[in-house]
Parts: sequence; structure tokens; C-alpha cells
Amino acid sequence: MFSSSILKSTLLNRSNVILRYSYGAGSRNLNTQQVTEKVSKTAKGVQGTLSKVAGYQRPIVYNARVLKEIAKEVYKKENLGPPNGAQFSEAWENLKAIRWQSIKDLSPRDFIQIGIRSIEVAGFFALGEIFGKFSIVGYNV
Repeated sequence: MFSSSILKSTLLNRSNVILRYSYGAGSRNLNTQQVTEKVSKTAKGVQGTLSKVAGYQRPIVYNARVLKEIAKEVYKKENLGPPNGAQFSEAWENLKAIRWQSIKDLSPRDFIQIGIRSIEVAGFFALGEIFGKFSIVGYNV
């Protein structure tokens, strides 16, 4: 990051170029001291903003490293990993073994069970929406 003394000396050396080639009417009437003051104010504002952002860098990096180490430990302890070929084939055989019934083969009791399960799913969805919105009706706009 540039220090203010380097910035001021660079600006003083190039102030004539800035004044000569600026297109704004307000800039043409400024002398080198005024240009220096304006640029230093802008530099201080940018420097203040960058220092605030840099203040958050250390905690974010620290927390990311902690999360990485926790994830490593969980991965090792739970023996996690991508499934192998045997696990894929076992899951595929289980899916193929399911016999899907047609609607004609269902009894009235099956229809009642399907209806009850559908109402349960719709109810849990509605509760999730209510909790998520913190409101029973509509979204807070």
C-alpha cells in the first residue's frame, strides 16, 4: 500500500500533467496544492476502507482453517469416501427390485394411506415456510 508521502511526492511531480490534460472545468482552476489535498483525501478514504476490510481477513481465514481441520477429522472418523463399484451395483439392484404397482392394483386402504402421507408432507412444507418467513401469511416485503 502506498504511503501518503510517496503519494504526495508523485502527485507533485505529475500535477502539471494532471492539470494540463483534465477535461473538467473545476479541475482546470485548481493549483497543485488543491489537487494534492483532494487526492490525499481520496487516498485516506480508500486506505480507511481497505483497513476495515483487512481487519476481517484474519478471522475469516482462521475460521476457514478450523472448518477444514474439523472436516478432515469427520472424514477420517466416519470413514467417508466416494462409493465404490460394489456399492453402486448394490444400490442399482435395490432400485430394480422395487415393484411399482399400477393405480388399478391399489386398494381403498392404500389410497387413504397415500392421502394421509400427502397431507403430512404438505403440512410439514407449510410449517417450514411459516418458520422460514417468520410469518403465517405472505412474505414481508
